[in-house]
Amino acid sequence: MQEQNTSYSWLCFSGMPLRLAFVGKTLRHRKVLANAIRYYRKRAKRTQEKLGELADLNPKYIGEVERCEKDYLG
Repeated sequence: MQEQNTSYSWLCFSGMPLRLAFVGKTLRHRKVLANAIRYYRKRAKRTQEKLGELADLNPKYIGEVERCEKDYLG
């Protein structure tokens, strides 16, 4: 049986946890994650700065993830 390389990231927007599962670290997967982060961040009417504060992450890092310059949160 082949082992599946899966990583999970948990994000929480407006008290609603969001589980994102991705296999591997391809550019396509990074784009899916980046789009999901941006979509839910904007839906929750949060800035990158506010999301960074809530997630205890640098807002610059969140911007890099949304632009696919970094792999993913994890």
